[in-house]
Amino acid sequence: MRRIFISYRRDDSADVSGRIRDRLAEDFGGRAIFTDVDSIPLGVDFHDYIDRYVGQCEVFLPVIGKDWLCALDDEGQLRLDDPTDFVRLEIESALRRDIPVIPLLVRQAEMPEAAELPASLAELSRRNGLPVRPDPDFRRDMERLISGIREHILGSTDIRAPAAKAGKLRTMVNRIRAKLPDRATVLRVLGSAGAGLAAGSIGGALLAYLTGLTILDYVLLGAIFGLIFMAWFSILSRLSH
Repeated sequence: MRRIFISYRRDDSADVSGRIRDRLAEDFGGRAIFTDVDSIPLGVDFHDYIDRYVGQCEVFLPVIGKDWLCALDDEGQLRLDDPTDFVRLEIESALRRDIPVIPLLVRQAEMPEAAELPASLAELSRRNGLPVRPDPDFRRDMERLISGIREHILGSTDIRAPAAKAGKLRTMVNRIRAKLPDRATVLRVLGSAGAGLAAGSIGGALLAYLTGLTILDYVLLGAIFGLIFMAWFSILSRLSH
């Protein structure tokens, strides 16, 4: 499931948006993030297409750069004034669905005022945003963002990645595995134990038969001898290697 939707204008913030995506992918995985809807299949209602993809996400991140508000189309008109503008449609869908919207302010951009936005986007100005600054502040800002996203998705501010947790689990399993005997040793010990059990059982059964004991004594004596020989063979096998 695509859990995080990143909305941006390529002319305004494509590079920093890509870096934000890469950092989020470290914690949430690349499959959990959606960034582009401009490759819409032919014949598809793009409004419904965008709405469907936004609806699959749990957190919406509009990336706002210095030229985001004043971006113009080929005819010199403000893109945000166009009801079919992709970025506008994405944000409208997120606000309409009441998806958590976290504006990301890049390149020293400021949060737009409600009066500067179309009426359908005015609510965006009231959403608590976060500046994402260049290095050396980038990683610290992203950690704050990841913490906020996790609070929305998991109800936790733990910013550790599932991948990191899985890596720790793998490390622990590998440490346990390293302390265990290898397969050849296990097979050798089991083989020796089996041989000891067989030899002991045969010896005990033969002794019971020669001494004229009962069937029950025959079985018990065979089992006791078998266990003794199994332990003895196992010890000899370990000492010999």
